[in-house]
Amino acid sequence: MKRGLRLVIIFTVMATVLCGCSLGNTSELLSLPDPSPEHAALLSAVESQTRQGWEFASPLNGENRSTMQSVDFYSDGIPETVVFLRKPNEMRLRMAVYAKTGSQGYRLAFSVDCSGNQFDMADFADLNGDGNTEIVVGLRSGSSALMSISVYTVENDTVRSVFDTSYTAAALSDMTRNGIKELLVVNYADRAFARLYSFGRADCSAALLGEAPLSPNMSKPGELILGMFNERTAGAVVEGSYVEHGSTVYISDYLAYTENGLENLSYSEFFGYSYTTVRNENVVSCDINFDSYLEFPIVTPEPNGGTAGKYISWYRYDSRGDLSFLCASYGSTADSWYFLYPESWRGRVYTRHSADGDGGELTEFVYDHQGSSCVLLSVYLYPHLTDAEVASGGGTRTFITDKAGNLVYALIGAPSLQIPSEMLVRSYGDVKRSLAAVNSYGEAFLAAR
Repeated sequence: MKRGLRLVIIFTVMATVLCGCSLGNTSELLSLPDPSPEHAALLSAVESQTRQGWEFASPLNGENRSTMQSVDFYSDGIPETVVFLRKPNEMRLRMAVYAKTGSQGYRLAFSVDCSGNQFDMADFADLNGDGNTEIVVGLRSGSSALMSISVYTVENDTVRSVFDTSYTAAALSDMTRNGIKELLVVNYADRAFARLYSFGRADCSAALLGEAPLSPNMSKPGELILGMFNERTAGAVVEGSYVEHGSTVYISDYLAYTENGLENLSYSEFFGYSYTTVRNENVVSCDINFDSYLEFPIVTPEPNGGTAGKYISWYRYDSRGDLSFLCASYGSTADSWYFLYPESWRGRVYTRHSADGDGGELTEFVYDHQGSSCVLLSVYLYPHLTDAEVASGGGTRTFITDKAGNLVYALIGAPSLQIPSEMLVRSYGDVKRSLAAVNSYGEAFLAAR
């Protein structure tokens, strides 16, 4: 952008000199556009706060990190604007909520004052089904890892606190599948546990739906991943890690709401933690095969000692809470792409990794048969190659671009030996449905999409 701006200015000056014209006030060329009248009216309304020493702030975590956020508190189609403010020297925080007046004006409808020096997170949802939106806000105080989370209900521009507790991480999710979100709170204060709360229709009072133990002694606990475990069970995965003998160990807790209340499906009472999810690789739960359900990973050694990347077995919880194997995948060491193994390859195919002479990387999927190594599939990664350049080489190939803009493409092998038919990759359509790349947002997508 800076280079483009310099060129614009240079060409403008040259044209002015050649035409014998005066350039005038150059600051006008570089000034930002004026805000819209509506936004200017909002800033003017907020100015009454900033004149009192309040400064803009924003939540550090979660999906809602903007300083100003639009929220329709009364479901009337006319959203209010929540402005996050703080007075850091006084350990005071404020959420000022502005409502529209007329076509462009704003007034202060209500505000929520809190103690702390930072907003950790903020979320907004109808938690009791009455049509009004509640406020869920997490607050930090100093450098303490322990934080507080509060819930406020709003009615007729009057705000009322209905819930407050300490927490390490939290999220809103409809884990009971009743159409209304609950509050899931993770806490590693005195002991490691998770609690699920619902809120009453009449007075929005909190009710504890269940408590479940978590794996203790996490040095980095609390990252929450929400999703469906299967067609009937909404769940949450608590990802954490700790250091043992100088190495980082990763562990996951799988929470679900069942007929017994909130349960940690992976927790072992005997071991006192979720020992089945312990791993040495930083691979987290995700929808690995694009079926809309969360799977959890176990990194295992490759067949024949292959070490080119990450060979991962993926498992899923069924509606009874039982664990079963789903599929296996190979992931690049840079986590920029992965390939879902055909079922027949499991435990039989390994990988070889090498550098390509043109600056790229080559990964070969190999099957040993009758004393020979047969290459079933080759995946290339090139940092400076376009799909058009690859296509010019001839042949039908599968293209996909990863998070860094590198080109990933696959070639089906043609083994000279007569190997079992179930081991062969039959078509590029099969490859496209199994080869995935990761974009800059950490989201995976198939070559077939």
